Amino acid sequence: MNPSSAFSRPPKICSIQVVDNCFMKCKMCYNWQKPKPENGLSNEDWKRFFTSLKSIAPAGTPVFLTGTGEPLAREGILDLIRDAALKGFLPQMPTNGYLIDEEMACRLSEAGLNGFGLSLDSLNEQTHDFLRGVEGAHARVMKAIGNLRKNKIGFSIMTTIMEKNLFDIIDLVKWAAQEKIEIRFQVVSKPFGKALDDDWYKRDEWKFLWPQDMAKTIEVINELIRLKASGYPIANAPGHLEIFKAYFENPLKPYRLRRCNAGDFLMNLDLFGNVHPCSAIGIWGNIKETSISELWFSEKAQGFREKIYACQIPCHHLINFFSE
Repeated sequence: MNPSSAFSRPPKICSIQVVDNCFMKCKMCYNWQKPKPENGLSNEDWKRFFTSLKSIAPAGTPVFLTGTGEPLAREGILDLIRDAALKGFLPQMPTNGYLIDEEMACRLSEAGLNGFGLSLDSLNEQTHDFLRGVEGAHARVMKAIGNLRKNKIGFSIMTTIMEKNLFDIIDLVKWAAQEKIEIRFQVVSKPFGKALDDDWYKRDEWKFLWPQDMAKTIEVINELIRLKASGYPIANAPGHLEIFKAYFENPLKPYRLRRCNAGDFLMNLDLFGNVHPCSAIGIWGNIKETSISELWFSEKAQGFREKIYACQIPCHHLINFFSE
């Protein structure tokens, strides 16, 4: 495709970053150590964005309220969910589940939340709490599951494969099948919020994150592929799981099924309204300065897409999310 070619497809997913701090102290993310950012977009700014998004995205488009932290900790998050739902979108979010008591689950249902992705690393309470850095985190997410079911809010489980929980993965899948819960896997990558070099996974400091027994790691992923074929509720495609195996064997090689297509379907906005489906390629523009239509359909935007297609950086987004 020529960079000047017209791009007419609307975004399939919109992801907005509503938080950039967290009360958890996860071992694979250290953004909780950063100071709380200031001057991010207000709730009123985001509401105006939802109105403008209607001009290019059809009703039913999923809108993820996310960030490097817990979205439910944002003040006024229920109001944002309600506004997105009233404007025809499907508001969804990832969560650690810690804040979802019975009252919160009821309020989320009333606001129109469409679905959750709950982080659950293991059925073993000690393992999950260690990885999340907060005692009682496991008990809270298990209660959250019950509260969401009671209020008929859809959800799935999100689990990151790493050394500390490697031998818990298969039991977790079998439990999910018994509970009729979909489970989606990611692979551990360079911890967020840490200035580490590309050889981080070779260092003793991170042995609790990076799988040490490669043969056993491949065996576990092969079993996931077998369970997927047998009808277990694993969301990842078999080819995606195959990429996980190759990644663990050589994390610095760029893996893809064909190419990264994040720019074709994902409208990703940071806390300040900057649009960038791929942070490595750069910012396309800001919603407070440029119309949403221009940010998505312009020749400049298509130029960014061309760069994304050709990108060979072995980023965790490509491995975990954006391979065609």
